[in-house]
Amino acid sequence: MGLLAFLKTQFVVHLLIGFVFVVSGLIINSVQLCTLVLWPVNKQLYRRLNCRLAYSLWSREYHPHVHGGDRGATDSQDSDLSAG
Repeated sequence: MGLLAFLKTQFVVHLLIGFVFVVSGLIINSVQLCTLVLWPVNKQLYRRLNCRLAYSLWSREYHPHVHGGDRGATDSQDSDLSAG
């Protein structure tokens, strides 16, 4: 059994990954809350920063190579449904 296979079976590793996932989400959401003071001053800057923060929040959640998903197939199916 390789080191990676061994780590995948350990509960502590799963717990640590989950903890990092939750804490990073809380940090990004806290930064988004702090950017709220920019709204009355410069709405364009607020939107740009918030868009980047939202992207960083969502980009950590879905990795097609890790989860084995194929986004290309689902995107074409969705476009077929919306077209007809």
